[in-house]
Amino acid sequence: MPVVAELLPVEDALARVLDRVRVLPAETVALEQASGRVLAGDAVAALDLPRFPSSAMDGYALRSSDTPGTLPVVGRIAAGAPAGRPLAAGEAMAISTGGVVPDGADAVVPIERVREDGDAIVVPEAVASGSHVRPRGGDVRAGELVLSAGAALTPSRLAALASAGLSEVRCARRPRAAIVATGSELRPLGEPLGDGEIYDSNGLMLAALLAGAGAD
Repeated sequence: MPVVAELLPVEDALARVLDRVRVLPAETVALEQASGRVLAGDAVAALDLPRFPSSAMDGYALRSSDTPGTLPVVGRIAAGAPAGRPLAAGEAMAISTGGVVPDGADAVVPIERVREDGDAIVVPEAVASGSHVRPRGGDVRAGELVLSAGAALTPSRLAALASAGLSEVRCARRPRAAIVATGSELRPLGEPLGDGEIYDSNGLMLAALLAGAGAD
């Protein structure tokens, strides 16, 4: 009667696998193809973020020293469409979230905090300098670290890298794995089954697990 070899405990099997793990070579990957990959080196910002003083609110760009008070609205700033001129003393410009805060302005008052009066706004309370303005480089400056080597590239981290001006990153090469399902009773999916035969479900499961872990 054949003797069944003693089974290897899971912990020992895992230790043997990890003992043979080696860092894979790095390769340059387009950011669009980097989801789920692992950074092989530090990623640093290619530009200041924001690139310009940016409004954090829909509201009005103004000089804090002009508040409280009534200010004529002399322009409207949309995201991607700067004013084209500085803001003079005693003026206000309507501005959307993400719009460029014009030179001369040092604050943004939210639209809910003012009262419109024809072509002017009434600001009833003093607005502090810097209110609702994201300064240039306030999130990260060019050359500063965005993500460290070894970071897994999740969707939110990919967005952070894209915002910082990166279009490609150095990543560890994906591990390649082969699956060999053994057993004379196994048949590929979709084929007719004979007596005593079953479909190869474990191979499918292992392939899905490997793909989910980032392997090819």
